[in-house]
Amino acid sequence: MIEKMVFAAGASDSSMEVIRCMKSMRKLGIKKCLLLQCYSPGEEASAIGGIVGEIYEENLARQKELLEEQGYEVETRIVKGSLENEVNDIAEKENADIIVTKATNRSLIGDAVFKGLAYEVLHKSENPVMLVRANFKADADIECDIMNHIMFPTDFSENAAKAFGALKSLAPCHGTKITLVHVQDTTRMDSELLQKLDEMNEEDFSKLMDMKKELEEAGARDVEIQVVQGVTTTVLMNMAADEGVSLMIMGSQGLGFVKELYLGSVSHYMARHSASSVILV
Repeated sequence: MIEKMVFAAGASDSSMEVIRCMKSMRKLGIKKCLLLQCYSPGEEASAIGGIVGEIYEENLARQKELLEEQGYEVETRIVKGSLENEVNDIAEKENADIIVTKATNRSLIGDAVFKGLAYEVLHKSENPVMLVRANFKADADIECDIMNHIMFPTDFSENAAKAFGALKSLAPCHGTKITLVHVQDTTRMDSELLQKLDEMNEEDFSKLMDMKKELEEAGARDVEIQVVQGVTTTVLMNMAADEGVSLMIMGSQGLGFVKELYLGSVSHYMARHSASSVILV
């Protein structure tokens, strides 16, 4: 069960939009929130440092009030320095179950650099990390619901199994649809594997059925399974968009030739580009 989060928030209006989406995350069982903001030593040392501090304190107070209205027990803290360098240590010291921060989409050029708080946190964290994208509807009366439709892509690896453990803890969430997906990337298969594709699909469908049964035994009420073919990232992006996925849960095991740079080509691609919120375990 996820009970405590560290929320690395910014001072922008977009961060407030993300906080307005946090109400649905109460379904995760989260009760406590440590709300963090950061200003640089340069801001602190400047002639207007006092004013900067007041602005951050006022903004934190607004964010705290909104989270408390949603039912969270909130503690606030201003970090002086580089938040991306501090947040993981803070989460460890506070025994937090998950780190939450605002996601930003990356351009194809930006992918080569991996800049920004969310992605710095991903590279350094041993905790699950949730990147939140506000998904407000055009109708203002419809609340942002991150837990409406969860997609769980799996390659049946050890790390995917760990991420499935996190998914099982969410199974009892009322009103949540769960889609289990395995993508057969036929572009990476040789002729011998392609000849065994039907057999492989049958085996993978059976594995997903076993996972579905586990989720249903844990309390899930609406679980769908799909075995599909194509380029993994393209398939997942299209499915997430077409089926209105609000949250994707994936493992973040390093799969590239430099682990420090590539935390898993598929999981990090989805973290940067998916229209949904993403939890990487």
